Amino acid sequence: MKLILFFIEKSIMTEKTSVGIRQYTPLDYAKVREIWKVTGLLRSGDESRILQILEKTRHFLLLLVEVDGSVVGVVGAFYIGRVGYVYHLGVHPNFQRRGIGSLLLSEVCRKLRERNVHLTILFIPFISNLEKDSERSRFYRRNGFTTIRKMFVKKL
Repeated sequence: MKLILFFIEKSIMTEKTSVGIRQYTPLDYAKVREIWKVTGLLRSGDESRILQILEKTRHFLLLLVEVDGSVVGVVGAFYIGRVGYVYHLGVHPNFQRRGIGSLLLSEVCRKLRERNVHLTILFIPFISNLEKDSERSRFYRRNGFTTIRKMFVKKL
C-alpha cells in the first residue's frame, strides 16, 4: 500500500500532524461508508459489493486522506478511454475547510492524467440549500473546473 505524504500550511494543521493520501483497500470500507454517510453522499450503489467489483478493474480509483492515521476524506473516480468521472468527494465535517478536499481533488486529477485521461467530468448532487450548492460550485471552480449545467468539467 503506497502512502503519499503532504505538507499542509501550519495554519491548517499543527506541525506534528501527519497527512497522507493512499488507495482504498477492502478493509477501509466502513471508514469510507461513514465519510459518505456524514457528508450526505451515501447512495445504495455504494455498498461494498459494488466497490468489490469496481476495485478489480484497472479503471477505478478510490483515494483516502488520512490525518494522523484516521481516514478523514475520500474521493472516487473511474475512467473510460480519455474521459474520467469523479464522484463522492467527501471530507469529514470536523476536517472541512482545511485544504483536504482540494488536496484529494488535485491528487485524483493527477492520477487520471497519468492514465492518459484528458477530460474529467464531476457530478455533484444539487441539494435544496442554495447556499450549500453555491459553496460547492465555488469550491470546484477554485480547483479548475468549469460548470456545464449540473456537472463540472476540467481539461487535464
